[in-house]
Amino acid sequence: MENLLPRKILHIAGFDIAAPNEPWSEIGGDYYDFIRIDPERWGVAIGDVAGKGASAALLVSALRASLHSLARNELALRSIFRKAHCFFQESFAEGDFATLFYAEMDPAVGRLIYINAGHPPPLLIRKNGAIESLENGGLPLGLLEADRYAEGVADFDDGEALVLYTDGISEALNAEDEPYGRGRLIAAISSSISESAASISESVMEDVERFSGSQISDDRTLVILKR
Repeated sequence: MENLLPRKILHIAGFDIAAPNEPWSEIGGDYYDFIRIDPERWGVAIGDVAGKGASAALLVSALRASLHSLARNELALRSIFRKAHCFFQESFAEGDFATLFYAEMDPAVGRLIYINAGHPPPLLIRKNGAIESLENGGLPLGLLEADRYAEGVADFDDGEALVLYTDGISEALNAEDEPYGRGRLIAAISSSISESAASISESVMEDVERFSGSQISDDRTLVILKR
């Protein structure tokens, strides 16, 4: 599964990036990626496919190949998601689906154009402490007739951070079956927002582990881009 994820964090001018991934098993269902679209733009993705094991690896591989092909064809985001959705419906069994957040980013100005297909909403952590949740989009890829997706736009400044994560973090359970939740995630990020992306991600992953008592029931992926 590791060969489907970036072998190393790519350098994007003006950004400090960290992306820890803790698979639940040897073959996980989480996916994140950085796609060089052209000299001025990068694609940033995070997703989660239904299931685990070999079937999940097949879905992740298909999702990655589809996204790379569509993104590099200079299609509008709505077209990318419509085509990816149709591909999932036509190529996989009923019940197979993927959540996906994908954004095209202009690093020079810090602007994102994004679509969120049923994924836990990424967070923009502002310098003044405000939190923006990136929710515009539609249903997961391959689920029902989810063929309409709405784009969202967001800008972020120096010192602010974009935080992407999978539900293995936000839905991690403690001994009382209480989920970690977005509130704890936001608190863990906010408490270390002045530090490096690596330090922020380390603080979050350690906090999730303390909360859940080291009991991992799902893949955990966290991607932080700090401008």
